[in-house]
Amino acid sequence: MYRTPAPDERLGFGDVLEADWLFDLYLRHDAVALEPRDKGGGTIYIPRAVVPRRDREPGKDVIASHADFGDAALGFGNPRRAIVLTDDCEMESLQGRGGGRPRGRIALAAVKRASAAEIADVRPGNFGLFALPPNETIGFDGGIVELQRAFSVYLPSLLGDNRPARLLALNPDAQGQLALRWCAHATRHGPMVAADGAGKLAGIMSAAGRDDVLVEIKERRQQPDEVHLAAARQVTATLAQAWAIEGRVLDQVSDAWENDDSTDASRAIVLKQFERLRELANSTIDALSLGAPVGGATET
Repeated sequence: MYRTPAPDERLGFGDVLEADWLFDLYLRHDAVALEPRDKGGGTIYIPRAVVPRRDREPGKDVIASHADFGDAALGFGNPRRAIVLTDDCEMESLQGRGGGRPRGRIALAAVKRASAAEIADVRPGNFGLFALPPNETIGFDGGIVELQRAFSVYLPSLLGDNRPARLLALNPDAQGQLALRWCAHATRHGPMVAADGAGKLAGIMSAAGRDDVLVEIKERRQQPDEVHLAAARQVTATLAQAWAIEGRVLDQVSDAWENDDSTDASRAIVLKQFERLRELANSTIDALSLGAPVGGATET
């Protein structure tokens, strides 16, 4: 699931960072703009509203906000962890593709320290959490990504002298799983959401117009018929293949574009994957129309 990034490797999607200045910040209705003032050899901040307009310093971007210190690991003086959520293409651009200067903000999510039992207990269907199991080989004690605690950081701050420690990077398979979870949480789209919806479709088909049976299924006192569960699995597989084309497959095309690769390989890759999608879609139509179990798995 993990890999150790090279020292000179650029930041990427799924990298886990640690620093004592990372905060899970958020705004509430009582957030206020602050004005810096020199005081006794240091700087203090006071609400800008109480400073006469003529005395305000332009160009200052300071605000009194809130940070989440819900667990002891997020207390002051303790290193805090976060995971990069900005995709690799955007990261490449913001970090100065072609020799440009780093700029902009990137999205991160808080990583909560947790016991091995808590990490193992993260439900696959929970769109808001992503488990990072401990790994003794690389000296990582694990954690839980809490996607609802997303925040942004000025990218040059992550690359300067006070840059966070990069604990690890995710391998491609784990990056794909994080992308699935992040998309499900942020947009309610993607294969995880499709699987959830397909399961509900199986329940509706099994109820066959009987509302009392549907209630039994919704309350988990009765399972959908296997024939309908098989059809739901086929729906999920088909939509997962479409997701794979949109993401991983067309990412390969983008790589070829960036590398000035004009061979016919990109067209052949896309064609092969669409042929697989057609097979899955036809099988799904049969499963939904006839109600017969149909095998088939997605090719990713």
